[in-house]
Amino acid sequence: MYNVQSSYKRLRKVLMHRPGTEIELISKSNAHRFNYSSPVNTKLCRSDYDIFLKKLRENGTEPILVTDVLKNDKEAINYISRRPNMVYTRDIAVVAGKGMILLNMLFKGRKFDELIIEKAAKKLGLPILGRIESPGLVEGGGVMFFDEHTVLASLCDRANEQGLKQLREILFTKTPVDRFIMTIPPEGRIHIDGEFMLIDEKLALISRPDFELYPSMLFNKRQAPKPIWFMDFLESNKVELIEISQQEHDNLGANYIATRPREVVGYNLNPRVDKEIAKHGGKVSTFPARELVKGRGGPHCMTCPLWRE
Repeated sequence: MYNVQSSYKRLRKVLMHRPGTEIELISKSNAHRFNYSSPVNTKLCRSDYDIFLKKLRENGTEPILVTDVLKNDKEAINYISRRPNMVYTRDIAVVAGKGMILLNMLFKGRKFDELIIEKAAKKLGLPILGRIESPGLVEGGGVMFFDEHTVLASLCDRANEQGLKQLREILFTKTPVDRFIMTIPPEGRIHIDGEFMLIDEKLALISRPDFELYPSMLFNKRQAPKPIWFMDFLESNKVELIEISQQEHDNLGANYIATRPREVVGYNLNPRVDKEIAKHGGKVSTFPARELVKGRGGPHCMTCPLWRE
């Protein structure tokens, strides 16, 4: 029932959190502490999220809500009711192979959230493969599968080399992964899912300048690490690219969630990108971003895949 070795194959189950009373805690004075641009209209926020859930179900994906899994755990529910960022389940954990890796996040507004997701995983019968320990830092938006044996991870503003080393060691010892590519985006970039998104084996969205400034590092389970250029790696693998502009990047133009190859769900903010995906034989389902976007995360950020096939 749980297995993830891809970023684009059919998404059967995904762990999510529908915004609850916790988003009512966001104010003008504390919004920056939770990485929100401003307080949200709670009614519209939940309404837009419900449209997102509907789009996923229409695409054959079953959302599993954290609060449904833990509904009988009063302590967990009380904790969630005070954590405005719980909606971004992607950053808390990564499912790789048939188990979950618990991550360690930078901001105080997200510390210890992984303990709640660990409770949910245990309720679901999902094995814990390991966890990122301090001072290591890794967030799930900075991690994605290139193929079933290759993981991409960014040394970005929310991750450090200690955390990526721990992640690499867990993947190499407990999953089928045997290649790990550490990309290094420019300063100010948060996660790889803001700059690059595979939507099929040979098709991706990309903010090209983010991968042309610094080299990447290729770690192989059986060979010494070596520096590579990510754009050369994509070319050698014959990946066709849909490039996004800086404005589209700022509008989360790479942050779609694939529900199957070339079928994605995204915010209704980037019509040109949607058209380009359609030109390449893809299908895009969109939903309103008016309130959810205030949390500076997109559909990819709000989904933690549990099962792809």
